[in-house]
Amino acid sequence: MTAFNEILCNISFDEVKTQNDEYFYLHRIPTTQGCAELIKIKKGFEYLPHTHEYTDTKFIITCGKGLIQLDNESHHYKTGDVFIVNRNVKHGFKVEEETVFLSIQTRPILDQTTGKIDIVY
Repeated sequence: MTAFNEILCNISFDEVKTQNDEYFYLHRIPTTQGCAELIKIKKGFEYLPHTHEYTDTKFIITCGKGLIQLDNESHHYKTGDVFIVNRNVKHGFKVEEETVFLSIQTRPILDQTTGKIDIVY
């Protein structure tokens, strides 16, 4: 792991619980438009396939490896991989190594003023 990835993987994260009792860890990067977040998912965790109704997203894997499901296909991911996930594309993760990815979004998945999460199972 490069020193840059190590820095990103070791920042402080807030724990977020979804309506499906799943957990992920979030570090929001303030922006004037859309949203940029670092997301951490723990090793061995399976994040159930879901969609976002209002959000298009680009994932940049900064550390970790596992499987990402995009609609009905599974793909191995590793550090450095990039995925475009448009709204209403079903996606989920099976994490083999603790994973951190940069999620660049057209709008926030977690609305911090209302607490509403744009995740549909």
